[in-house]
Amino acid sequence: MSGRWVRPVSGHSPTGALSLSDCRVEGREAQLLDIVRFDYEEELGDPAQPENVLIDHSPWKLTGVLASGEAYGFLGPHLTQGPALLGGTEKGIDEDVAQQGVPASLTLAEPDEISFRSQDDPFRAGRRQARAIFKLGSAGYNLGISDLVIAPIIKGAGDGDYSAVDLDLPDLAHTILTISLTEPLNEVRWKLAAAVQFLP
Repeated sequence: MSGRWVRPVSGHSPTGALSLSDCRVEGREAQLLDIVRFDYEEELGDPAQPENVLIDHSPWKLTGVLASGEAYGFLGPHLTQGPALLGGTEKGIDEDVAQQGVPASLTLAEPDEISFRSQDDPFRAGRRQARAIFKLGSAGYNLGISDLVIAPIIKGAGDGDYSAVDLDLPDLAHTILTISLTEPLNEVRWKLAAAVQFLP
C-alpha cells in the first residue's frame, strides 16, 4: 500500500469516466467509505491529473467498510488546510497551465461553513447545477457538485440556497468535500466537489 491518491479511469470512455458497472463490488455500486481493491493496467502520466490510473476492467473487490464513526479520524490528516485548494483560490486552472503539470488534482477539504445552491446550468440549456458555497479559511468558494447522491437532491429543491437541514441531509459535525479537477471545459480545468460526506 503506497498511501497515495489515485483516480481510476476507463479506456472505454473518451473522458475516462467510469461506468456504474466498472465500479461494482459484491453486486452493488461502490460507496463512500468502502475499502476496495482494483487492478489497473498503467499509470497514465497525465500532467493535469497525475493521479490517473487506467483500470483493467476486472471485477473490483470489497475488502472492508470504514465505520462512519472512525472515518473522520482516518480522513482528517489528509484535509487541505486552505485557504488554497489545488494550488490556488480560483475556481479552476487554465488548461494550458494545467498541461504544464500540477502537483495534485485531488484533495479533501472541510469547509468552515457551507450551503448548497440549486441553479440553471450556464453551460447546458435546460439542465440544472448543484453547487457548494463555502469558506475555507479566508477564501470563499462556489464550486459545482457532481456527487451522484447529493447533487440530485440539491437540484430537485428548486432555485435557491439551502442548508443541509433544509434538504433533509445529515446535520453532523463534519462536512467533507472531495475536490477534483475536471476534464477541460472552455479551456479550463474546473474545481469540482466530486463527493460530499457528512461525518460525526
